Amino acid sequence: MREEARVLFVSIPGLSPGDVEGGSALFLQSIVDEGDSAVLEPGLPATACPCQAGMFTGRGPGKHGMVADAFYERSSHEVLCSPEYSGALEAPRLWDLFKARQARALTALLFLKQTKYARADIVVTPDPVVMEDGGLLSRCYSRPRILFPELESELRWFDLESFEGRSDSQHAMRWIAGAAEHVLREFRPRLTMVRFPHLEHALTKHGPQSRESKKVLSSLDALLGRLVQTFREGDGPSAVVVVSAYAFSEVRAAVYINRELRDAGLLSVQEMGGRELIDFEDSKAFAVTDYQVAHVYCREDAVDEAAGLLAGVAGVQAVFGTKEKREHGLSHARSGDLVVLAEPDHWFTYTWWLNDALAPSFPRQGSRAKPGCDPLELFMEPGPGFADMPADVSLVKGSHGLTPDFGGEAGVILCDGFAARELRINRLHQTEVFTMLGHLLR
Repeated sequence: MREEARVLFVSIPGLSPGDVEGGSALFLQSIVDEGDSAVLEPGLPATACPCQAGMFTGRGPGKHGMVADAFYERSSHEVLCSPEYSGALEAPRLWDLFKARQARALTALLFLKQTKYARADIVVTPDPVVMEDGGLLSRCYSRPRILFPELESELRWFDLESFEGRSDSQHAMRWIAGAAEHVLREFRPRLTMVRFPHLEHALTKHGPQSRESKKVLSSLDALLGRLVQTFREGDGPSAVVVVSAYAFSEVRAAVYINRELRDAGLLSVQEMGGRELIDFEDSKAFAVTDYQVAHVYCREDAVDEAAGLLAGVAGVQAVFGTKEKREHGLSHARSGDLVVLAEPDHWFTYTWWLNDALAPSFPRQGSRAKPGCDPLELFMEPGPGFADMPADVSLVKGSHGLTPDFGGEAGVILCDGFAARELRINRLHQTEVFTMLGHLLR
C-alpha cells in the first residue's frame, strides 16, 4: 500500500496542446517530459463555470446545474453572471467527498469558481464590495478569515483590475502564485487546487496565435516552476496535474442575437433614465450569451418562432430544442428553452440596443441586468465608478464555448512523473478528471 500523496491541481483555462509544445512554456514541457500529457475533451458549453463543475463533480450540466457562465433565474427574473457562491452547484464536489472519507486531511481551493462558502479548510476567492459610486473595493473571501489579511501583508494589495484582465496581468499572476506558495508552506494541504485565468484573458483580447498571449504564458510558466518547487519540498510522494478543459478559436465577427429577437418583435425593452434595458418579464424571447453559446428563454408560444428565426441568422450553426438539449446533457431548469451555437469563427454579444446613445451604463465587473458574459469588459479603462462599455465587437480576437464536434478546440491535461505512473492517462473527457483526482487521493 503506497504512502498517501499530496496533490497540486493547477487550472489554466485556454491552454492548448500546441502551447505546451510551442517553446513558450519550458517548465510545463518539463512536466510532460518527466510524465505524460493527453487531450482533454470539454463538455458543452466549453466555458469556465460548466467545465470546472464537470471536472470537480464528474457530472454534466444537466446534473450539476452550472449550464453556463451566465443564466437566467426564472423565479427571480434576473440573470446570474458567474455566481461565486458554492451553493450555485447542485452536486457534491471532489473535496466534499474526499473530506467525508478523510476528515483530518486539509484541502485548499484558491481562486476557483463557485467556492465562496465551500466546505474546504482553506479558501481564497475574489469577493469585491460594491461602493456607492459603482466602483469596487478589491478584497477576497478567505477561510480562515485571517488568511486574506495575512496574504495582503505579505504580498501587498490584491488588484482586482489585474485579476479580471483589465490591467496588466502580471500583478495578479504573481499574487495568486505567492498566495499558493504561502498556503503550501503554512498549511501543507493534502489537496491544493489553484486557478490562473490570465491566459484566457490574453487569448480573448489578442487571439490564440498572438505574441501577447505567448508572453503571458511564458510569465505564468516561470511562476509555476517556483510554485511546484515549493510544493515538492518536504517528504512523501507528490503529484502535479495541470489542466485546461478548452482552448480558444480565432473569431472574426459577433452575432447580435438579442437584436435579431428584438427586430422580430420577440424581445421587449423598457427605457429608464434615457437608457434601454431588457424587460425580461414582458419579452417573448431573449438570449443570455456565453461566448459561443447562448441560452434563449422563451414563452411557450414563442419557442418555434424563435427557433426558426435564429436558425437562419448568419453566424449561427445550430439551434437545440428539447431533444438536442437532452442528447447533449443540457436538460436543466436553468437552461434556455433553446440553446444556440455560433459558428467557430463567431461569438455572441448580448447587445440589444439599436442606438449606442441608449446603451446602459454598467458597474465595472458587470451587472445582474446584463444578460450574458461580456468579453468587451476586458477593454474597459481601469478605474472607479460606472463606465460605458466599449461598443466595438471587432476588439475580440478569440473565443470559446464549442466542443470539437462543433468546431471548437480541446484542452490538455499534463501529469508529472508520479501522477503519470499512477494514472497512465489517455484522451479524457473533462468529467473523467474527477475520477482521476480521486484515484490520486485514495
